[in-house]
Amino acid sequence: MGNGIDELLNLLIRACAEGTDRKVVYPTPTYLYYRRLAAQQPAQVIEVPYRDDFHLPIEAIVRAQGALTYIASPNFRPYRAPGRFTIASWATVWYPSDR
Repeated sequence: MGNGIDELLNLLIRACAEGTDRKVVYPTPTYLYYRRLAAQQPAQVIEVPYRDDFHLPIEAIVRAQGALTYIASPNFRPYRAPGRFTIASWATVWYPSDR
């Protein structure tokens, strides 16, 4: 529990990505507070731009290997949000069972 979404985001970054060797990854443009919170820790920020067709750049996000990855859904209106089954399939790429 927290006192709003900003506090919960702050707790996530503090728990998962505290330290300059830890990466916080997210597609851009998105919620500006992600960058500010990561800078306060200080964590390394990796901003991945959306593809030209406005789809989520999942391959680039996975390659960035973030300690914490934010995917806002819905994001800005012109961007296409992924479905929950798509996000579940990405989890097998980020966290394969043989790790």
